[in-house]
Amino acid sequence: MPSDHAIEWHYIALRKPMQNGFVESFNGRLRDERLNEHLFTSYRHAGQIIEDWRND
Repeated sequence: MPSDHAIEWHYIALRKPMQNGFVESFNGRLRDERLNEHLFTSYRHAGQIIEDWRND
């Protein structure tokens, strides 16, 4: 929980992805390199593909 570690929540404005460019860049890269290239048969299969990508 955030309160356990003195972390503050900061929400980005709707339709303002550049307020958090790092996350948007990561999401785009994951989508381009893995999610758009595979047809997943289950959540487990998707998780394995993503885990393999993380370990690569």
